[in-house]
Amino acid sequence: MDLEQIIKETALDLLAWLAVEEGSIHVILENSLNDDVQQYRVEVSASDASLLIGKNGDTLAAYQHLLRLIVGRKIEDSDQKYQIRVDVDGYRARKIEQTVEVALRRAARVMETGATEQLSAMDAFMRRAVHVRIAADFPELTTESIGSGRYKVLTIKKK
Repeated sequence: MDLEQIIKETALDLLAWLAVEEGSIHVILENSLNDDVQQYRVEVSASDASLLIGKNGDTLAAYQHLLRLIVGRKIEDSDQKYQIRVDVDGYRARKIEQTVEVALRRAARVMETGATEQLSAMDAFMRRAVHVRIAADFPELTTESIGSGRYKVLTIKKK
């Protein structure tokens, strides 16, 4: 069985275990910056989407973590390197879009005032999206993650 199928079956099993009314699950292999690591996006559509997302996406993060752990156990004899990112009814995509929009407004303010701006704490995936977008749209600015742990504050300042 290939990794994509293992991810899909495991995702469905987890939904059943959580008693979430299943809708559909699509597993998409994405282009990766690192050729050694396969990146999979798991898109879940469910009638109980808000239950699966949870407050501030905490349940979604836990679901994704469990999915990664279980898939890892199923293929532990394999040397495959992979990443799994789960989105439920476009929640994570909307969240990234909103965060990047805020960051772009703050970056424009930094360009006008020269003062460093600080964004609220966010996870690595969200920070990376902001870093990439600011670097592309504002080459004269730099971003930096500050703090420790899973959630870090992101600063935007002139180079």
